[in-house]
Amino acid sequence: MSPTSGPDVINGWKIVTTEETVVESYSLETTMTVTTEYSDGTKTQSKTCTTTKKDSSVVTGLTTKQVHSVYGQDISCISKQLNLMLKDNSLAADYLPVDEVSLYTGMLDGILLCAMVNLLQPDTIDLSAVTRRSDLNNCPPENAEQLKIQNRNLGFCLLKPLGVSIDSLKVQEMLEKGCVFALTSILIQVLRLTTIGRMNFKEHEVLVYLFDGWSNPEEAREILATGREEMLLRWVNYQMKQAGTDLEVKEVGKSLADCSIYANLLWAVCPIAKRGALMPIGDVLKPDSFVTRAERVISNASKLNIADVITPQHIAHAGEETDTIAGLHRVSLNAAFLYNIFSSYPNIKVPKMKTPTPSTDADAVVDESLREQLRSWCKRGASEETLIRWLNSFGPSDPVQSIESDLCNGSVLLQVWEAMIPGSVAWSK
Repeated sequence: MSPTSGPDVINGWKIVTTEETVVESYSLETTMTVTTEYSDGTKTQSKTCTTTKKDSSVVTGLTTKQVHSVYGQDISCISKQLNLMLKDNSLAADYLPVDEVSLYTGMLDGILLCAMVNLLQPDTIDLSAVTRRSDLNNCPPENAEQLKIQNRNLGFCLLKPLGVSIDSLKVQEMLEKGCVFALTSILIQVLRLTTIGRMNFKEHEVLVYLFDGWSNPEEAREILATGREEMLLRWVNYQMKQAGTDLEVKEVGKSLADCSIYANLLWAVCPIAKRGALMPIGDVLKPDSFVTRAERVISNASKLNIADVITPQHIAHAGEETDTIAGLHRVSLNAAFLYNIFSSYPNIKVPKMKTPTPSTDADAVVDESLREQLRSWCKRGASEETLIRWLNSFGPSDPVQSIESDLCNGSVLLQVWEAMIPGSVAWSK
């Protein structure tokens, strides 16, 4: 079974935050529920965190221990990934490198939210529109809090059309009550958009060469409709074939847990000159413990300068409890790790062009011409940019990044129609 793609599902997941209850005069208990919706019903599981409210303002006394008690090492891993992505981002400079606590602090200040906007769409926010950290620290607390709210509202407003689903009023209400973890769903969505969300032809034209045997524009359009996760998995399976193994991955989940895919993938993409530094596949997979295997996978990745934005436990337990917050985070972090491997070592064979002759190379010329047309379809102008922002403002389950590729199956258009006229789409059909 696969998740449905109705209007309330975010990247295949429905994220709901409910049950805020004041436990003591200065404490707030919040139950956060993540559900995956299937065609035969809904699976749910809850996870509860308690945060401390100081006066009537947003909590600033967050500790690493509190974050770990709720999310384990998940936020630490997300922080590492964001440090990589934000290293050249001017708005984020005052907070880098971020850790579990400073990440939430920067989001509460609103500045890191604005930095994430520019990460998703460069130069969207001018630096002068954001109240910087030094200015926040040099004004009275009541004024600083108002300026932080303005920063956050700016970030919320501009993240939504870029594909991040946010109920800004609900989030702000929870922040005022003290639950900083209301911001976590934004982190997960930004993580996915900046990793697996970039598995498309516009970001990586070389992906065109993963598809063989097509010869006309209609087939090309079907290729353009390939989903982001499907594209990532197609690349992994391409590498498995290059490695001469029958292994195949069908989802970012259980098939990764025993590390066979990871071990073969790293060996396949590694330049031959560097293989001597890696632990051989057989040695990686020798231990019975999946955690030990995962440690060796991460060690090999580190030797290839691939960032270790994942823990052995995230790999060893991939695909478990996928209807929980922890399960959702494991899926997202494994997808991010796969993307980091791809972006470091794409290892896709690009055919060399030859001087054509009428008798032997006519088909090759036609094939390359169609590939060039496919690549050209991935470019967009200002008017298309405006349309994409408008479509994303409705919060579709898969954010739109390309009109040509992301509207092909009609799912986004149906979700927009449902948002405009509730009840107008018969999702069961």
